[in-house]
Amino acid sequence: MLKKLQLKKHAMTGISYMLPLVVTAGLLIAIGNLSGGSVIQNYKEVYSIADALVSLGVFGMGLIVPVIAGAISYSIADRPGIAPGLMMGLIANAIGAGFLGGMLGGYIVGYKTR
Repeated sequence: MLKKLQLKKHAMTGISYMLPLVVTAGLLIAIGNLSGGSVIQNYKEVYSIADALVSLGVFGMGLIVPVIAGAISYSIADRPGIAPGLMMGLIANAIGAGFLGGMLGGYIVGYKTR
């Protein structure tokens, strides 16, 4: 039965959708840090481009869990699985389930939506 579920194929689809986000966010953080930036705590104060790059990279890293959950759900259920998968990833982030919780949520909602 596990062969029929194709768990590895769906996980690899999720990773392939997540990888450009990780690379882009990582580069933004690295370039911002090398330029002397830091995460913006108060948006009402003046901040530099380097601070904006670091903050944008951190926000991008925060999207990793919803993206992988949405991509796994998409791989399983096609287009109807995208929105529920993203929402499940946001829920996994909110409850602190992390990356593995997002993956598990993507599988669950993908198979339920299919």
